[in-house]
Amino acid sequence: MSWLRWVVLAVAIPLIPGFAKAYDTLGFSLEFTTWPATHIAVVEGQTVVESWRGDWKPDQQLPDGAAEFARMKPPTPPVTYRLTHPVGTGAPVAVSRMVLFLTRVEGWKDGKPADKWYAASGFGKPGSAELSVVWLEAGQGGRAFVALPCGDRRGGYVTAEFDTFKGLKEKARRILALRVRLDRANAEPDPTVRAKMLTELFDKFTPTLWIVGKYDLLDPLRKCGEPGIRQLLLWAMNPRSPYSGDAIGQIGFAGEEATEGLFRLLNDEAAYWKEWASRAKPGEQARDEPSGRGPRRLWRVLDAARYRLLWRSDRNRQLLREHPSLQTLKKVLENPPFKPIEGSDFDQARGFLRTILASP
Repeated sequence: MSWLRWVVLAVAIPLIPGFAKAYDTLGFSLEFTTWPATHIAVVEGQTVVESWRGDWKPDQQLPDGAAEFARMKPPTPPVTYRLTHPVGTGAPVAVSRMVLFLTRVEGWKDGKPADKWYAASGFGKPGSAELSVVWLEAGQGGRAFVALPCGDRRGGYVTAEFDTFKGLKEKARRILALRVRLDRANAEPDPTVRAKMLTELFDKFTPTLWIVGKYDLLDPLRKCGEPGIRQLLLWAMNPRSPYSGDAIGQIGFAGEEATEGLFRLLNDEAAYWKEWASRAKPGEQARDEPSGRGPRRLWRVLDAARYRLLWRSDRNRQLLREHPSLQTLKKVLENPPFKPIEGSDFDQARGFLRTILASP
């Protein structure tokens, strides 16, 4: 995973409509802590009780670095929340164990292993430790809580009731089962079979898991070569597909085998915008439609074309610049029946087209 990918996620996710619904309780998301974790374990003190992911074994002592998370003290907050509604006050949670969601980054120092441990919610970088620890209430059927920073509250935290331990474990295991299927697909040597196995996973992802894990599906599918490109192009050519926008981006990243697919996308956009211009009234703004058509899709397709100029062969760059679809799009984009809003998707698409046509 590239650092840039997680920077983009960190900036973009809070802007997504209904973003708060992506979290199970007050900023804690089980998908966001489980999916990137390399190690998940129930611990008591610094001893592993159960291992859900990773190479730890029961009764094993936590390694240095990971043990620091186990030494965190449970908060004694004034308010207990379930979701976003206060349900009790005053009594601290009687903690018996904790569940750690951690990411190990392997490293070496002076010729010796020097692994670093991070909260899984940081995606391999320093993150909020509180959002990668679940506290377990003592007793049978005990509840699971997360401690969340709330700067102006006494003690600096509130405790949010997340679930019962049983419910937490079942939800985490469903997410981890998809991880196992993904690992199995990536290990498949036949690219046709691998592409099929990866494609079958797409509809298994919840909206929240899609936010955090989609590139773990998209990137390997693209790297399957022709079988993967064929599937991505099916989604890309269907504006109503929930995967259309991401698939278009992957066509832009792909190798020479995706060139004809990109030309199909450009022809499709050129035909749509030529027809749109023929019926648009003076001053009528171009808008995104329920069908998936509109400036946003045009922006994606031309951005994919622009990206391909950066590292494709001279011959294919020439074929792209001279493609008839771009001349059709130029007529529409340079002379629309309205004044484009500066910085809008339509305006940025015009900029991408100019970059492509002016490229050496």
